[in-house]
Amino acid sequence: MIVYGDGRRQERSRAKLARVCIGLRRARALPPGIVRHARLVEALIEAGELLQGVADAVGDEMLSYGVTPGVASVTHLTLALARCCLHSWCYGFALAHDEAVEEAVRACAGQSLPAWITVHRCEGYAFYALYPEGHGMAALQVRESGALSGERTRVVGLRSIGTSLAAMVAAGLRAPGFDTLRPQGHPFDRRAGRLPPGGWAPDAAVVDEGPGLSGSSFMAGVEALRLAGVPQPRVHLFPSHGHGPGPAAGVEARLLWREQPVHYLGFEEVAGPDALPPHALTDWVRDRLPGVHGEMQSLSGGAWRAWHGEGAQTLPAQVHMERLKFLLPAEGGDWLMRFAGLGRGGRLACARRHLLAGHGFCPPVQGLWHGFTAERWLAHARPLPLWPAAQQPTRGLLLERLADYLAFRGTRLPAPAAAGATREVLLDMAGHNIGKGLGEDAARAWQDWRAALPTAALVMPLRRVLTDNRLHAWEWLWDGRTLLKADAVDHAVAHDLVGCQPLEWDVAGATVEFGLDAGERHWLMGRLREAGVPVQSSLLALYLPLYAAFQLGSFTMALQAAPDAEKATLAREVRRYGLWVRRVLG
Repeated sequence: MIVYGDGRRQERSRAKLARVCIGLRRARALPPGIVRHARLVEALIEAGELLQGVADAVGDEMLSYGVTPGVASVTHLTLALARCCLHSWCYGFALAHDEAVEEAVRACAGQSLPAWITVHRCEGYAFYALYPEGHGMAALQVRESGALSGERTRVVGLRSIGTSLAAMVAAGLRAPGFDTLRPQGHPFDRRAGRLPPGGWAPDAAVVDEGPGLSGSSFMAGVEALRLAGVPQPRVHLFPSHGHGPGPAAGVEARLLWREQPVHYLGFEEVAGPDALPPHALTDWVRDRLPGVHGEMQSLSGGAWRAWHGEGAQTLPAQVHMERLKFLLPAEGGDWLMRFAGLGRGGRLACARRHLLAGHGFCPPVQGLWHGFTAERWLAHARPLPLWPAAQQPTRGLLLERLADYLAFRGTRLPAPAAAGATREVLLDMAGHNIGKGLGEDAARAWQDWRAALPTAALVMPLRRVLTDNRLHAWEWLWDGRTLLKADAVDHAVAHDLVGCQPLEWDVAGATVEFGLDAGERHWLMGRLREAGVPVQSSLLALYLPLYAAFQLGSFTMALQAAPDAEKATLAREVRRYGLWVRRVLG
């Protein structure tokens, strides 16, 4: 099934360097604490993305003959920032003397950098609560144990996120520098080019997030080091978790993870329940959120359902795509902590939540602490499907709320024209998922439907917005009086291929999730036009099967990875979306 997407964007390299400088300036203006530390990490992430973009623009083939001055200067800047971040983390968020950072910034500013770079989204920072401090602390522990020495270790980061993570490992090992590589090819069979020439080192470290389903990126890094003269037994792996590669890994990859030394610290040790003060999430917010007491409870991986009472376990949960969430007990009402993303992405998500809450569509947010937002847990509200039919909102109230919510997104949350998947990508996704999920007859019906598409639906300009992308009934909370959107902030910038779309995508979502008939769709489209959103019926007709086909693929993947207790619920959703596809295709 096609579900995931590789987020990329074009940025000006000088603007990227300016963001590093802005982050540093704002960090210096803040008092010691986690908020200031978060600004330092944001500057590190921006510098790592700049290094990734500049190195990709030069190319590994060219770099194999020697690192260019531009790549060298941005590498030096990223390492200097990593040393500042590690110092802050180790010494109670104290700001290090940063003359080296200022010198590195000036050196970068004097270099000839590409005008534009392609930046790949760092998924671990954006979605999976991967904190770079974990890699730095893991490396520091390894150095203190004597297993590795920075002067004798060649550190290699795998681009994209491996740039900043490798800088943190180099800082922890006290290595003088680090290299980066771009593994390429099929996701389950990555290959890497030659490393730049460097001084001889008996040991090496390969740094990245993951491993993922196959572990082939780490394999590519180990092979590149072998060709550079470092024997495989001397290569240490610095991943983001200790589970090893997934089900797509071959025998060789599984042997690698059993035989190589592996070093990592997960979220639990870095900022979770096993972290030491002042690093734990509870330490960050205890003095900022009133009434906090006791230990936080995990709501991740579908555990949120247990807090909604009887019948909640029947709600579908795509646990492999859920962000970290915690319930923090407090007098006067518990707090819900959500991971919104590190750096600029988290700040933008927090700003969107403020905006939506200010207009009554979700609970107010209290602040942002190094990737986590806080809001009150709505103890008396439950997901809409859990209410008896007689106590649910009337159909008219539901439609009014949908109209107001979608109109707000369509008028107040615009998106860049290049954000999100193109129509061609969505059409290819739908054809693939329908063929895989529904068989040959459905695939032929899809081809007939696609051939009959009116030209207007394929060529008309798209007005993209930050669509919700998850209008499922269980995403709406009802307390008997008000409907609130449980998760309204970040699905348009999630780890899937959909991204930001015209508002017709959300109208299609509302149609499928709430079973809107033709009259209700006509009324909803009219209300949106009255609100100033120029929705088009031809685009809605295009997006209806595309939306259902995407959800078919998404829930099929969730079903394949689910434990036995979850399979019946997810299979029900797979059948529901399959019926919608068949209905739309006739």
